[in-house]
Amino acid sequence: MPLLRNRLLHVFILTCLLGLVQTVSAGVIGGEYTLSTGSNGNLLGDSTSTYDLYLSSNLKVKVYPLSCLEITVNNDYSFYREFIGLNNMSSGITATYLPLASTSPLSLYITAKGTMLEYDKDFSGFDNNIAQLNVGAAYNLMPRVAVRSGVSHRMTHYVNAETSYIRSRDIYAGVNAALPYAFTFDLEGGFSRTNYLHKDILPLFEDSLPPDPEEIFPIVYEDWRLRWVGDAESNLWLSYLSPRISRPLGDKTGLNVTFTRRVFTNYDGALIYGFATQYLSPWASVWEGHDMSFGIKTYLVPRLIITSGIGYWEKMYLKTIERDPLTAFYASSFNAPRREDWQTRIYLGVQYPMKLPSGLFIEPAVNVEYTNNVSNKGVYNYSNFLVTAGIKAKI
Repeated sequence: MPLLRNRLLHVFILTCLLGLVQTVSAGVIGGEYTLSTGSNGNLLGDSTSTYDLYLSSNLKVKVYPLSCLEITVNNDYSFYREFIGLNNMSSGITATYLPLASTSPLSLYITAKGTMLEYDKDFSGFDNNIAQLNVGAAYNLMPRVAVRSGVSHRMTHYVNAETSYIRSRDIYAGVNAALPYAFTFDLEGGFSRTNYLHKDILPLFEDSLPPDPEEIFPIVYEDWRLRWVGDAESNLWLSYLSPRISRPLGDKTGLNVTFTRRVFTNYDGALIYGFATQYLSPWASVWEGHDMSFGIKTYLVPRLIITSGIGYWEKMYLKTIERDPLTAFYASSFNAPRREDWQTRIYLGVQYPMKLPSGLFIEPAVNVEYTNNVSNKGVYNYSNFLVTAGIKAKI
């Protein structure tokens, strides 16, 4: 019944919003539909090398009831041929308000967003609802220099999970400047605070425990230790700094180089609930380290947009509390090392935008991506070859 109610709620929201589109006769209406398919050589991003084909559908409708207000509703569905547990549906609504005139040197925006994501029953533990509010501003200091800043608050509710709520608050500031010789420099930095449920493992506490009888029942013993500690809730602080430089090469080609450094400022190695280093986890994107990427975009081939690039990442993740899916025992180790990855990624994309006589804009696209990941944990040593093809229709 909960699954049926959630699906009916998705349909209800989409129907109401489409009805809103029909009733706002004074507004400007736009929309787009994207259908794509792909071949993923390593769906789960680990050494199992799980291969699958997928099909995804995305419908997006935009309404402009006022010149300063945009309302967007979207409905997405993804279907997998073999790994059907990953089949999912997502519905959402976003409202963006721009209170100032476009001619003003100061621009403000307020964005409110709500989404619902639902998986098939095998992965229903990752079903979630998200509410997010962003407020930002930008100011043109002079013709060639602009500054920006903003804050956001995000609440994620995992409706079927043991640790159901994750709250994140972010603040950022940046500057963009046009430099001599057609170079553009951008610099952004910020802080993020995220709450998390964890278990503090202190050396004094470890010394007070009896020795670990690994030759007898190591998993049961570890489970007892973890249950005995009890839970605590803290805030994880993450800071980042990201410079980016770009430059055109002639009239139809441009390149960019980006570097990002991310650092946990208060993480002491506590064990985090959930599978922080596994596919779909809310913590899979939370890591410290650095990355560097080089990208190029060109229009040299008539009517085609070609993008390509290469990137390198060094990531260190949080320590996690994992549970055996059969026994429900905690299977983590107090002394287990944090997962650390070294990843290289290469990609190539080709788009062919065109406008039909009817006024409909369509864009076929093909993307190819290769990833090689090396980890201090053998299960995450893997490579992946991903190919996607799709078509977008826009009015």
